[in-house]
Amino acid sequence: MQQKVSEKLLGIYDLILALGAIYIGVMMVISNNGIFVEYPKEWLSKVPFESWVIPGIIAIVLFGLGNIIAAIFSFRKENNKSWFVSAIMGGILFISLVAQVIILGEWYLATAEFLILSIIQLCLSGYTFAYYCVVIPKNNQKNIQYIAEQQNPTTHDLNSILKYNNKYMGNSSNIVNLYRTLPLNNIAISFELFPQKLTAEVNYKDTIENINENRVNIALIYNSTVAFALIDNLQAINYNFTGSTYIVLRSDVEKWYGGNLSGLLKKDEWKSKVQDKLEDNEYADNCTKSVLKKQ
Repeated sequence: MQQKVSEKLLGIYDLILALGAIYIGVMMVISNNGIFVEYPKEWLSKVPFESWVIPGIIAIVLFGLGNIIAAIFSFRKENNKSWFVSAIMGGILFISLVAQVIILGEWYLATAEFLILSIIQLCLSGYTFAYYCVVIPKNNQKNIQYIAEQQNPTTHDLNSILKYNNKYMGNSSNIVNLYRTLPLNNIAISFELFPQKLTAEVNYKDTIENINENRVNIALIYNSTVAFALIDNLQAINYNFTGSTYIVLRSDVEKWYGGNLSGLLKKDEWKSKVQDKLEDNEYADNCTKSVLKKQ
């Protein structure tokens, strides 16, 4: 949202400058109205122009069409260089105004006004540049870190899965989507539900040895706790790996945690009684022996 606002604001500003430059350029070329009726004689020895015509054409082509091109770049979708052309136009205007003051040796009100306009364009370009080159990379890094954290049961985000709370395990899309947010979701996976037995079957297309046995054990403990806590009538989960199968029963998990699992679904409770506990190797080993039934 912030990205779109900055780009649109920059594009609109570029268009305003373009229209202003074209209007002033046309007035210069016509040279029969307002301040452009007579070309200052004292300038003849200082600049290579004898009338307003050439400066007018420069204003139309360089600052008129140039800012239109800058606006087009700003309005184009997924263009992370939208600020670049605008910055160039702002820089050219700023430098040309400074050069004008140096060459002519005097300031004009219009010079100060255009100088302010060029600085505003440069600031808007800088703001858009900062968003693309600082904010977006920072957000991308946060997203990468967040995705990595979701593979670790001890840092997994509880709030991301609460929406899958359901009374019935027969809702296949609910279970599928739930498991696609849990640890081990980076492994190819398929599902089969047996509503008559209140059992879900989760099939991972890899071997335990290839994944890492300790990682698998902790992930299955966590994933099973999540599934039983969120899905009220789910009673058993079969985990199938290439060459290996585990069975996890609700009764064993509830016995391990000492009661109703849905009561754990509070941030502090979940963190202290589920996630933090799994960082203890002895605790994880004992839980594996009590909860995971290897076939």
